[in-house]
Amino acid sequence: MNCYLKFFGILTLLLFFSHHLLADEIHLKNGDRMSGQLHNLSSTLCTFATSYQAILHLKPEQILWLHTSDPVAVELRSGERLIGTLTTEPGGRFSLHSQRLGILTLQLAEIKAIEGLNNGKILKPAKELLNQKIFPDMFKVQGRGEGTSKPVASEEKSPTPKTIGEKEDRQRLFLPQSEVLLVKKGEKELDISASYVYDQSTNNRARNLVFPLELHLGITDRLEGFVRLPITWAEQETFSEGHFEKNNNFGIGDISMGALYLFAPEQEKRPEMIGSLNVTAPTGEKPDYTDPNQVSLGNGHWEITTGLTLVKSYEPALLFGNIGYTHSFANTFNDIRIAPGDSFSYMFGSGFMVNNKLAMFSQFLGTYQTEGERDGIKILGSVYEPMLLQNYLTYSLGKNSYIQPSVTFGLNDDAPDVILELSYFYTF
Repeated sequence: MNCYLKFFGILTLLLFFSHHLLADEIHLKNGDRMSGQLHNLSSTLCTFATSYQAILHLKPEQILWLHTSDPVAVELRSGERLIGTLTTEPGGRFSLHSQRLGILTLQLAEIKAIEGLNNGKILKPAKELLNQKIFPDMFKVQGRGEGTSKPVASEEKSPTPKTIGEKEDRQRLFLPQSEVLLVKKGEKELDISASYVYDQSTNNRARNLVFPLELHLGITDRLEGFVRLPITWAEQETFSEGHFEKNNNFGIGDISMGALYLFAPEQEKRPEMIGSLNVTAPTGEKPDYTDPNQVSLGNGHWEITTGLTLVKSYEPALLFGNIGYTHSFANTFNDIRIAPGDSFSYMFGSGFMVNNKLAMFSQFLGTYQTEGERDGIKILGSVYEPMLLQNYLTYSLGKNSYIQPSVTFGLNDDAPDVILELSYFYTF
């Protein structure tokens, strides 16, 4: 009963403050960010009432972008009057989100005037506003509270509306470690992380401290390459009645490199689709199958992994998922031929942007690895199926840098008990 009371209490507070959460937002070129109510906008003046009762009179050239949560009335030259939230698009087109009609695509020449419904002020005709070259980024406007009606058919399919912040920035904030494109052509991103892995079974305890260095390079706007170098310290404890042994090792783990390719950008009814190809080389110290106390830093096998990632944004949330396949090549260790089983991986999760600097998300990861072989004979019981739940918090330190702490919990015996990680990302 107490849980239900708390839930309804939180829901009541959210509803009470919902009008503040949906307030208009304005960002200036000097870095100032304010929320409140847009009163009027013309080619020469913007009047904006902030949430602390101050009235600002701004020049259009001071504005970087503006976000309004209120619907507008669009008067067409044909005499029709349409009501909904309006989103400007490249090429002089407008996307009107109407609760009754769905999503309509309007050409610039069709629009006579735009009127704000809350204050009754009629803004300048759309053509006059768009002709103002003093702030071309002004029309990144997204109205909230879209209707759920199905869009009506139109001759030209409406592209994906622009939303708060650039799409690439949102993906960096949400998914800096997932299989998504992080950089554009000519850009580079350096990822520095520290990861602590702890796992304990009946007679064993393992600790791994990994410092992976990862570099991403934008080859084209659709193609990105990356290389990953892990520096690893590993420790293993074996204990039983009357016996205890501890061993550790330090060095470079298995190096991997690969590429990501954008097959299809996100559209209104279709998620973004990104393919990945990754090759892992057995550069870390190989395992010794004749010595159970030896601590290895790699798995000793060449691996090739391919995958497909889907990403769909529903402001201010993001949904994503991934499926992958890994083939491990056989190798010989001390005259023993070991062929690990192939593995199939899957991942899905969701995130929520708290504000323009902070995002939280969680994801479920699972892998199914088939039986391996030893000298051509299947190893019974070698099927491996770890399941994990990851929780991330990402904070933007600036335009080009992010920090991300995370905690991962193993959900079954095949997965490690817990993973703690702190990552830093810098784009240059």
